[in-house]
Amino acid sequence: MAKRNGSAIKVFDCIEPTATIVKKILPSSWNLEKVVAHDREARLKQTVAGLKQQGIDASYEVVIGNPVENITREVIQNGHDIVIKTAQGSIKHKEEGFFSTTAIRLMRICPCPVCVVDPDQSDRFGRILIAVDTQQEDSQRQLLNKKILEMGISLAEREEAQLDILVPWSAFGESVMNVKMSDDEIKAYINAHQSEVQNNLDELLKDFMERIDPDRVYVQHGDLDRILLDFTEKNGVDMLVIGTIARKGISGMIVGNTAEKVIHKIRCSVLTVKPDGFESTVAPDQQDDSATP
Repeated sequence: MAKRNGSAIKVFDCIEPTATIVKKILPSSWNLEKVVAHDREARLKQTVAGLKQQGIDASYEVVIGNPVENITREVIQNGHDIVIKTAQGSIKHKEEGFFSTTAIRLMRICPCPVCVVDPDQSDRFGRILIAVDTQQEDSQRQLLNKKILEMGISLAEREEAQLDILVPWSAFGESVMNVKMSDDEIKAYINAHQSEVQNNLDELLKDFMERIDPDRVYVQHGDLDRILLDFTEKNGVDMLVIGTIARKGISGMIVGNTAEKVIHKIRCSVLTVKPDGFESTVAPDQQDDSATP
């Protein structure tokens, strides 16, 4: 990806501090953290040397401390465009969800897009799915939808991947309307809601029509997280591109329950995109208790 985009790479490794119980049983003269850090540095040095041989501007750094906070702070301080990491899981655990706690927390609080890759993923993503929500008309969501589309479409173009766009939707309160409304009234309400979803989608896609296949845009009614999960499983999706946004008063959380459920259950690589102006809960100038080895 870096070669195709002419980008620089920083290979960043963060070692969690030694547990208190381990420190108690080790000789006082031992500094296990630094031993591990130097071993990791030697490995990264070899990796970076290989990248440089391919003509890539590459560097590396190993630090000791909380991985999520240190990776996020690195992004904030040095303006990285994307974080790419492995899900740190194995194929046999996918039925339980294979994203590590670190990966999920990075999706929540890291201000730049976070790409968490299936460890069994090949070099290229053959099929990419973009999921957008056109039910909300506020300006922040509209801008985020455009950002999701631009990033997902650009990735599909560079990867020469098949691109699908999925718009899952459900009408607010439809499951309890039979208490107060007739079947005809419920049907009219749902049809009106669907029309609004489609109108919003048409407006959203008008600037992208030359870059997408209209026949691969799917508007599906039903349980939102189930629609996303079923689509990825049944269609062999390699990468899901989805937006995350801070809920009011809860900085850095994934919006609502839908994206959160999907992130915990999805079985493919995921690229999460934040809105412009997203504020992380990690302070850029906050100092970690552990020093760089």
